[in-house]
Amino acid sequence: MFRVLMFCWILFIVHPVMALDLEGTVQDSLTHKTLSRVNITVQETETGTITNSKGQFYLENLPSDSIHLIISHIGYQKQILTVHPQNLESLSIKLFPRVIGTEEITVTSTRYEKTLQNVAMPISIIRSERIEQMAPTTIADALQREPGIHLARDGIWGTHVSIRGLSRSNIVTLVDGNRIDTATDLAAGMSMIDIYDIERTEVIKGSASSLYGSGAIGGVVNILTKDGWYGKEFFTSVRTLTGFNSVNQALVGHGSFVMGDNNWYARISASHRDAKDAETPQGTLENSQFRDHNLSARFGVKFSPKVELKFNGQRFRAFNVGIPGGYPLFPDQATVKYPTEERDLYSLTLNIGQLSSNLVKLQTRVFFQNIFRDVENIPHITRTLTGPDGQPVRRININRVHPFATHETLGAQVQSEWLFSGHHIIAGFDTWRKELDSQRTRDLSIDVLGSTGEPVKTIHQIIGERPLPLASYQSIGSFIHDEWALLGNRLSLSLGGRYDVINTKNETVRDPDYIIVDGSRNDSPASQEILWSASNQQDRSWSGNIGLIYRFTEKVNMTTTLARSFRSPYLEERYAYIDLGNLVRIGDPDLQPENGRFFDVGLKYNSDKLFASLHTFYNRLENLVTEMPGQFEGRPALIKTNIGKAELTGFEARAEWAIKRDKSLLFNMSYVRGTDLLSDTPLPTIPPLQANIALQGYLSSWAQFQIWLQMAATQDRIVENEFRTPGYTTVDVNIKSRQIKLADLNMVLVFGIENVLDRDYRNHLASNRGQITIEPGRNFITQMQLQW
Repeated sequence: MFRVLMFCWILFIVHPVMALDLEGTVQDSLTHKTLSRVNITVQETETGTITNSKGQFYLENLPSDSIHLIISHIGYQKQILTVHPQNLESLSIKLFPRVIGTEEITVTSTRYEKTLQNVAMPISIIRSERIEQMAPTTIADALQREPGIHLARDGIWGTHVSIRGLSRSNIVTLVDGNRIDTATDLAAGMSMIDIYDIERTEVIKGSASSLYGSGAIGGVVNILTKDGWYGKEFFTSVRTLTGFNSVNQALVGHGSFVMGDNNWYARISASHRDAKDAETPQGTLENSQFRDHNLSARFGVKFSPKVELKFNGQRFRAFNVGIPGGYPLFPDQATVKYPTEERDLYSLTLNIGQLSSNLVKLQTRVFFQNIFRDVENIPHITRTLTGPDGQPVRRININRVHPFATHETLGAQVQSEWLFSGHHIIAGFDTWRKELDSQRTRDLSIDVLGSTGEPVKTIHQIIGERPLPLASYQSIGSFIHDEWALLGNRLSLSLGGRYDVINTKNETVRDPDYIIVDGSRNDSPASQEILWSASNQQDRSWSGNIGLIYRFTEKVNMTTTLARSFRSPYLEERYAYIDLGNLVRIGDPDLQPENGRFFDVGLKYNSDKLFASLHTFYNRLENLVTEMPGQFEGRPALIKTNIGKAELTGFEARAEWAIKRDKSLLFNMSYVRGTDLLSDTPLPTIPPLQANIALQGYLSSWAQFQIWLQMAATQDRIVENEFRTPGYTTVDVNIKSRQIKLADLNMVLVFGIENVLDRDYRNHLASNRGQITIEPGRNFITQMQLQW
């Protein structure tokens, strides 16, 4: 009965009222070409739509009074139009190209939609247009040109980012608001996303625990994938993309199909990529191949103008993904790869708008995500055992080490949006639970040697282990954020707080779990002992933030952010016992939660011809979890440990100048310094000073171009076992044509060259992980996009 009543409440809670509809088209003012995916927002109702492949849009249920339409599109000047729907049936809009960046882009990582210029937190954004022009392998490749964000590699395919010196478990990664959580060093979670299905990526650079809970001590990467849209009447739209990268002979194919009307839509997309070993200035980077594909589906339906239900499904698979071997993780001669990597995501979101004059929006979402991680390590190691007389008696051949794990995450969120006397309040709660099942097998051949040193017998042995116990990690948190304006809108103030309860539970682990000798299995071998005992642990914490924006003038403002952050150590950090052949990684169940104090102050200038910003930051961390080199049972080891106190300080500068009406010059620079305050020594894996210079704009009216110079300084402030990395400069060039109209078909061509000078260089965060000691060489990029 309760479910029936709830369904009826959703269907009939809001009754349609008399309203008006409006349709229109959007064009480029110079070329008169129609523009797709332009954002059209009604300022009064905070509702909107996007233009379709023909540049058309449709708005329904508009107030009969005059309204303000906000029209925005990347690379164009934003317009605000006053419209009287009762006097119009259609509207023609022309947008003027803008050659410098704008802070009028809408972001959602603050948990509700607002323009970037009204956000105190330091945030970087890249959109699909830029991704398609760069043709990166992963989203981490695309983000590396943003100040404060650095690329790190586990391979050509397996990548992640460092944000202001913090990475991996110190960063929360979201796909459409849902966590990707594996927390393992070789999981490559940010690689298991269709790069051409991404609409935009928002990166919060600094503590965001008050927004997203445990783990966001260093920042948040929020990846938002492309969705469908509603139309005035039934419509269809098809889009394809094909491409080729010469550096690894990569073939890329992507396609999407959208259909719908004014009450529903459906979008289906698929992609496939196949790449061989990458070429470098020193030759072929062996075992760097990969193959992957993705299938996504999005559905939306309106039960009424104010009630909407959305479904999101994603199925990603990768095969035969190479991980170039090397010290310190794997023996130099090892061949390591992911035979299979899988990610499945399913989410259901219910949006209810304008429940009352104060309750603007209510959103409920549930999601399930499963990640299967499979690693194959062929170590090519042979060990010889000798007897008391020093003569060899046994030869042990390690044929294969095979770790694999399943990470299942189930979560839910309820969020409400309120307006009270100038206060904009977001309140709600979220919960998610991760179940981890991790196993490993080691395949050995043991030769029993005779007096002549030749094998007289061979024993085949399989050792089953659990590098991590069967375990669960559950987070429950509630949050509230308030924002309001003071001093006649010159000052914006935001306050936020969150309270979290984290529960971890693990079962007893025995090592080895079992041994199979010549086909006979023994679940209780004589050498078995308890590695980790069953336990339950709970962490409780609060986090908070204060944000200020003070507008000196219409063009100049100052931002300040103060935050307290929190992170409970993950299961993989508490209970790891991972034998990589060359060394072992060891966890610590008694790790203490990390706590942080974050401060950021920024100064911005924004005009039609110049945008400039400068941010300085200070992040003080207590009980920072890191890996320190050591010994475990006589073997080299990386041991998880708390550093008592640490700090990260630095700055970011960005400027963009319109040197002509259709060309601009961009510059950004970032620097971070990490220090262990107790020992007064550097923190590990801190990126060097880095800068980017770009000339970008239009070639007449037929193409856009970008010329990028990426520079990094020498990094010699390092810890033991880290390698000094020399500085370098690389050059990239990209050209993207305007839409070429062929009847009902729109075509866009992209050409590019990465590492134009074929420069031999090393990325500090990649080479010090051991996998990549040289970056890919010159890469020619071609791409064709078709839409109809």
